[in-house]
Amino acid sequence: SKTDMMFMWDDHEIFDNYDKGNASRRLLIAKEAYRRHVAAKFNPDSGFEDELYFTFSNPEKNFSVFMLDTRSHRSEADLADTEDSGKTMLGSLQLERVLEWLSSTPNNQWKILASSVMWNDFAKAALENGKEYLDGWAKYTTERKAILSHIQKNEIRNIIFLSADAHWSGIFQITDSIVEFSVSPLAAPPLKPPADQSGDSKVIRLVGGVSGVFGALSFKADGEEVTFRLYRYSEGEEEDEWGSSGGQ
Repeated sequence: SKTDMMFMWDDHEIFDNYDKGNASRRLLIAKEAYRRHVAAKFNPDSGFEDELYFTFSNPEKNFSVFMLDTRSHRSEADLADTEDSGKTMLGSLQLERVLEWLSSTPNNQWKILASSVMWNDFAKAALENGKEYLDGWAKYTTERKAILSHIQKNEIRNIIFLSADAHWSGIFQITDSIVEFSVSPLAAPPLKPPADQSGDSKVIRLVGGVSGVFGALSFKADGEEVTFRLYRYSEGEEEDEWGSSGGQ
């Protein structure tokens, strides 16, 4: 059997929680190394000059994916999160292309927005040794709101948010119609989910304290339903199903 692999880069290709924009020497060196040794070998051509984000689709299973680049263009995390500050996770051009992709993809097709970092606000409560250790969309809410507002305004349906990074996994209700599936870690050290479950994102399920975790989205042939399953790879042989969620 054969399984295709595609990759998304994140902070550890540069340094932990990188947020210094797209012009630093360290980013430029890391980006070229990643492009040459990973992206060029495994990922589809983005069609966007000098960018690592890309899209791909499977018409037979009726889904399309936008694989985001949440590192190359992001503002510093400590910048005020307001419209006037211009704080961004994606950069203006990538954001424009995401919104265009959402609008142009058929409404009856599943649209998967894959982010290297968590979409939900719950991540703000994640602490290690008393300090926040996640740097996801909870610190970039203005741009996240722009994406969600575009979806609502244009009545775009069948959207799934994917993410990772936290070293624990969860399923979150982002809006009435959008669910986030977040899965990690596969090989890195595990962490426990935060006990505080307050915030705007409703927690459906949490799994933490174990490694060897991966997820699977299964699409029915007619494309009308998608199922998510969270697995733990046990002793190199078995897969343990932990949970599932149906689609629209």
